[in-house]
Order: sequence, then structure tokens, then C-alpha cells
Amino acid sequence: MYDVLIMAGGESKRFGGNKALATFRGEPLIKRMLKNFRGCNVVVSVGTREQLTKVEEIQELPKIVVDEVEGIGPVEGLRVGLRECSSDVVFVVGCDHPFCSKGFADKLLRLTNEADAVIPWWISHQPMCAMYRRERVLAGIERTVNKAGRSGRGASILDVLEGLEIVFVDARLVGVHATLSFNTPLELAILEELNIEGGVL
Repeated sequence: MYDVLIMAGGESKRFGGNKALATFRGEPLIKRMLKNFRGCNVVVSVGTREQLTKVEEIQELPKIVVDEVEGIGPVEGLRVGLRECSSDVVFVVGCDHPFCSKGFADKLLRLTNEADAVIPWWISHQPMCAMYRRERVLAGIERTVNKAGRSGRGASILDVLEGLEIVFVDARLVGVHATLSFNTPLELAILEELNIEGGVL
């Protein structure tokens, strides 16, 4: 099986706040994401203690981790989150993917085989909605941080994946709706109006 790591730490300037706290169809996104992955071993990664407090006010979380080094971005959230996971493979998803669910992750798992990562592709790659081999990606993070300096500033998820064996899969074959995300309030409103109910099965 696999663990699920929900990335909920971003303070999006374009969105104007933490996406995990945004309301989608009447409920906070973090609450929706936990429902979408009900039955899975879930870890939630946030960026700061302030975010932790705000998210816990909305939803009691099964496991939650906080960035140890603030201001680096998703690489640090990925690092602390993967360390908390125990499974060999981990499905990593941003909290801004309201239609992503266990059914989609199950499909990616079947494509993993010996690959280090299975990443959906539709218009562009979707590394925040993908299946990863935990130890290989943690090694990639360590390598990337060492290269960028101990602060890790300027490092990206793509830097982490360099040199790893990656399978790119056409998202239209496994459920393209699961890869839909948003960066602005307008994009969130558009997703709310789509005729899609619940997570993608």
C-alpha cells in the first residue's frame, strides 16, 4: 500500500492566503481532502506553527508536520512529510486539488513498478499530484539541499527529481479531473462550478 502526504503549507500570494483554509462547496479544502482519502494513512504538511493552529481549528488531523526551516517552499514540506510517512511509496498531493482522491492514487500505484516516481501529465507535468518512492525522493532532497546550500533556498521539486527514474502518464488515461488545481480565487470559483461530484473514482 501507500501513505498519503497532503501538502497544505503554501501561503499563495496569487491566491491571497493558505489554500488549505479556503472554502470549496461549503467546506474547508483541508477537510474535503481528508474525506477524499478516508481510509488511507494520511500525513498533512504545513509551513508554520501559525498555519498548524489555524488548520487544527478546522479539522482534527491524523498526523501533521511543520517545516523545520521556514521560507524554503514545497521542498521542505516534502522533506518533513516524507520523513513522517512509513510506507515505501507515498502519494503526494497539494491541498488545492479538490477532485483528487484515493481512486486516482490507486491507479498511479498500479503504474509504479520499479519507478521512483509516477507523475501525471496534461498540458504540463503535475508533481504535486503524484506517486513517489519515499527513500529515493528523500535522497534527492538531501542532494538538492546540499547543492543549493544548507538553507535549500531556490530548490524546486524538479531539482529533487533530477536523476530519478520517472514514469510520466497521460492524465486523461487515469482521471484528468484529479489533476485540476487553482492559483487564484477566480480559478477556485471556476472549479466549484464544474459538474464533478466528489473525488475522481
